[in-house]
Amino acid sequence: MRIPDIRMREPEREEIRTFFGLNVMPSAKQGESRDEENVSSRLFPFLAPRQDAVRFEREGGTCRALIPKDQLVSIIETPGGEYCRLYYAGQETGLLMTPGEKQTVSMGTKVIIFPDKVWYDTKDGTYGSLDASFTSQSGVSVSFALSDPFGGEYEYDASPTAPESPADGAAWCDTSVTPNVLYRYSESSDTWAEINSTFVKISSPGIGQRFRAGDGVTLSGSSQNTLDGAAVIEDAGDDFILVPGIISSSTTQDTPFSVTRAAPEIDFCVEHNNRLWACRSGLSRDGEYVNEIYASKLGDPFNWNAFSGLVSDSYAASVGTDGVFTGCAVYLGTPSFFKEGCVHKVYGTRPSNFRIVASSCDGVARGASRSVAECCGSLYYLSKSGFMQYDGSYPQQISNTLGELAPSGAVSCVCDGRVYLFIPGGTRSGLYVYDAMLSVWHRYGESGIEATCRAPSGILAATPEEYINLDSKDAGASAGAFLGDDSGDADVTSWRFETGELTAERDDMYVDKIELTCAVPEGGHLTVELITGEDEAMPVVTLSPSVRRTFTVPVITPRHRRCRLRISGAGQCVVYSISKFVERT
Repeated sequence: MRIPDIRMREPEREEIRTFFGLNVMPSAKQGESRDEENVSSRLFPFLAPRQDAVRFEREGGTCRALIPKDQLVSIIETPGGEYCRLYYAGQETGLLMTPGEKQTVSMGTKVIIFPDKVWYDTKDGTYGSLDASFTSQSGVSVSFALSDPFGGEYEYDASPTAPESPADGAAWCDTSVTPNVLYRYSESSDTWAEINSTFVKISSPGIGQRFRAGDGVTLSGSSQNTLDGAAVIEDAGDDFILVPGIISSSTTQDTPFSVTRAAPEIDFCVEHNNRLWACRSGLSRDGEYVNEIYASKLGDPFNWNAFSGLVSDSYAASVGTDGVFTGCAVYLGTPSFFKEGCVHKVYGTRPSNFRIVASSCDGVARGASRSVAECCGSLYYLSKSGFMQYDGSYPQQISNTLGELAPSGAVSCVCDGRVYLFIPGGTRSGLYVYDAMLSVWHRYGESGIEATCRAPSGILAATPEEYINLDSKDAGASAGAFLGDDSGDADVTSWRFETGELTAERDDMYVDKIELTCAVPEGGHLTVELITGEDEAMPVVTLSPSVRRTFTVPVITPRHRRCRLRISGAGQCVVYSISKFVERT
């Protein structure tokens, strides 16, 4: 009798040693997580939780903005929504603003805040308004006199024809032409030479206290009609200002006269090359609809209407694209202004050669202006199509593994090569972290984030109850100094990771066993659960060592072609590998 030779087949082993991050789609493959919380790429390719967070109490009310200076500048709206307060290093500054969303930009030691058009200086604690105005009271005299650039008033004759037998150095204002022209007589050459630079000295008590030389202002209410309109102040004192112009005679009035310096209404603002750059689609301060891009005077955030033909002048230009502006950033050395379907880039070094180039692309979605962030040489933002990576040519969508993200209210921040993106609403709400070097996503457990900024250690996020220093590397010491608060508490991170399907490749095969290699710290714990095709989680093991140890955990599975693992724990655990053993039926 012949007995057949039956050989036992060894189970086939497949090992996962690289963990690629979050993929909520049904296509999630081995090495990706189908669901997770508080997992990080910091120990890539291994699976590990994020670093511990440090939590600080904060002022009550909605956080409208966080600005990272030497210490934290925060804008907090009162719980009743009456107004906003500005805090520096945890101390109230006294600066009050209207309630609602804020656009902030840092320039030197100053923080500029729109739409309130106010500023705060972190060096000396001063603050004020970008706008300034003076209006004389009815009955208070305002005098106008023709002067030289130093404020010295001219003595001259005003007539349509030149005076007869003038003395050497005499001045004459020719009123036969408009505008009038001032001449000075030279006896040696017997000619009248035109004085090219003439100024009007406007005097009234307190008229120059809010202004300085170089301010671009608007004059109105003058009895000298040629003075009304835009002007650039040449010089200013407490009781006078000097503006370019010419008048036929010195006059005095006691009716109201106004001098105004006003910043434009803006949608979004950035700082670049010592100027503020801003955009506006909507009504201007004069009530006219505009679709414009602006730049402040060089080194001067107070002046947006100084046009003297100088390199330091302000700048304004209209654009012809449809739609409202949705965000802005400085990228690759150029101010870039986004609409939902395009981006406008401003090239040039001075007002005379500034030019705006518009390109069609998936731009920033409406309501997602705070999602714009630069990381590792690319610009990231949320569009209607998803989260985009923009390298200056054409943006690419990188959030296909996250599903559909709601753009309204999204907030981004960057730290250590990672983009932190908080989505406040929709089915995919939460805090997502994108590692720009590895191109992987992870999700953290925080919710209700109102504002974020870069902190000396990690990312600082404001929720309605507290400040959270995420991924802190020094137990919060530097964050406490940044906040002006040394009462932060570090928490032990709890985390969760659910694998994609661990499948057998053929119908005549099944997953027989899974082996997990991991390290668990002292005081931490790790729990492994098995999820089969019926989506029922079966506990396998919980590890709680008294000292840090490395474990190899066998997981015996039912005869299923596919299954998943749910691994959860607390503390700084590390999962090095997951191996599956597949046998044939």
